[in-house]
Amino acid sequence: MKHRYSIIALLLCAFLGLSASAQSVGYEARWDKVGQYLEDFLPLSAASALDSIESEARAEGNQMQLLKALLFRQKIMLLTEEKNAKEAYIRYAERKVHELDTVQAAILHTEIARCYASVWTDSKWIIERNTYIDSNLDSTEMRYWGVGNFREAIDRHLAEALRPTSQLKRAPMQDYLMLFEQETLPDVANIQYEPTVFDFVFHRVATYYKTVAAADDVPSAWNTADWWLPADEF
Repeated sequence: MKHRYSIIALLLCAFLGLSASAQSVGYEARWDKVGQYLEDFLPLSAASALDSIESEARAEGNQMQLLKALLFRQKIMLLTEEKNAKEAYIRYAERKVHELDTVQAAILHTEIARCYASVWTDSKWIIERNTYIDSNLDSTEMRYWGVGNFREAIDRHLAEALRPTSQLKRAPMQDYLMLFEQETLPDVANIQYEPTVFDFVFHRVATYYKTVAAADDVPSAWNTADWWLPADEF
């Protein structure tokens, strides 16, 4: 069990360090150009090159490349957005997630949830003083949200990520290694357990809820047991 989760953790770390080095045939030159622009400190040019990749992947129906472009956009926005880059990425990703097939969308949903948690953490001292907003949040800056609004957003995306459980269990994680930095992965010969996308998604979901349930600021009246899905669901 420990070995299994150590592998999933390695995949998770690698996943968050997306690289432009490992590409499928036909996209190498475009990704190389994105990487070169970033090395030359030209993030706007990198954004334009990424636009080209995203458009082509969408037109071709290449879900793997489209997912990679949508994920990589976060790195570009951190360099090109003057303020609230993480919030801008969340809004962007939420507009795009419907373009992905079930398995790819599940992965993006977990990343959107992670970004919500990151924004919440970055501005925690302000957000904890805010009142819950019971209305449309589309035009409200996240720094004005209350803690409950962030919990609801994260819960919604994690629920969507886990919704297609059967499809996720049939999708080998090996097929998604093109999204990762190869040098950070364990030697294939040493992997005895072959995780699926479900394992990856559930690892992210369980880690979040375990952290929240253990937080000192969780009201004692909350039934934290309700935050965990029954074991027989998996």
